[in-house]
Amino acid sequence: MTKNTPLYHLHKKYNGKMVDFFGFNLPIQYEKGILYEHNQVREAVGLFDVSHMGEFFFEGDQAEEAMLKLITVDIKKQRINTVRYGFMCNHQGKTVDDCLVYKFDDKKYMVVVNGANIEKDKAWVLENLKDPSCFTDRSDDIALIAIQGPHSTLLCAQATSSLPEKYYTFIEKTSFFGCEVMISKTGYTGELGYEVYCRPDDATTIFESLLEHGQELNVTLCGLGARDTLRLEAGMPLYGHELSEMISPVDSSLSMFLSKDHTDYIGSSAHQTSPTTKRIGLQLLEKGVPREGYTILQHDQEIGKVSSGTFSPSMNVGIAMALVDVTLNEHEPIEVMIRNKKVQAKIVPLPFAYKKQGG
Repeated sequence: MTKNTPLYHLHKKYNGKMVDFFGFNLPIQYEKGILYEHNQVREAVGLFDVSHMGEFFFEGDQAEEAMLKLITVDIKKQRINTVRYGFMCNHQGKTVDDCLVYKFDDKKYMVVVNGANIEKDKAWVLENLKDPSCFTDRSDDIALIAIQGPHSTLLCAQATSSLPEKYYTFIEKTSFFGCEVMISKTGYTGELGYEVYCRPDDATTIFESLLEHGQELNVTLCGLGARDTLRLEAGMPLYGHELSEMISPVDSSLSMFLSKDHTDYIGSSAHQTSPTTKRIGLQLLEKGVPREGYTILQHDQEIGKVSSGTFSPSMNVGIAMALVDVTLNEHEPIEVMIRNKKVQAKIVPLPFAYKKQGG
């Protein structure tokens, strides 16, 4: 059965085009469309309902041991009130899920997982925990609103006097339009942004207040479509595309998020081997859109596949991330097969240069 987020009635009220997103009713876009929403986040501020994300808590005397076994993040080095990006991996080192780890103290952690993977992740956690009593799934008890764009701070300052100052930090408790919330400063768009964790019953008040107070800042409601084009321009991996139970962080060029000093987690030994693939950014030199699964060629030899692709609204060109053989020569021309036609492309650094090209 498809689940509604606490903001479902507002998506209908504001004419969101609803889709079933891995078991959740969420807007793919609103009336003005993905292009408009994307550009508003790059230039002003956008609001996203991301209440489908899962929130797992690990608390008590066994929390640290559980985290060290289940998560790649080196929590012993992680500071209190910070957020770190990491992974849950299987015994082969492949990715069960990617996640964000919030550290409250040495005995309390929150792990934010992908909404599509909540049940699978929960089963994996319980299967591998020595003491399940330290774990609770509070996904249904928490609503989540993401505020993204260069005007984010100006908008949030109308709701609270207490905002995280540093990137990847959080404030556990503060008042936001009179509601008690937790606020972090991470983002999935490549722009300045905040995440507001709140009680489901408070989500409507917060969302409507943000819309009302954000009118002069040109605030816009955004759906899943803009979220995907924004994260792709920012070079952010997406589970099921750049990571999966067949793809390890090492094979997706994400080894920088693995600590050499933390080797207690499940899958660690598999991460000591050399990668077989690497993740690249590519930009088309001709018209076209490189879609997921399209073949990448070099000297007429298949060397990989597009993992995520789109037409970049900021750069006005087709872009993609791809997983390719580690032997790929990044200085030689490449091509993407689009509808049986070879389309010329070039390899570019990640994140894409959307700021330098009109974004």
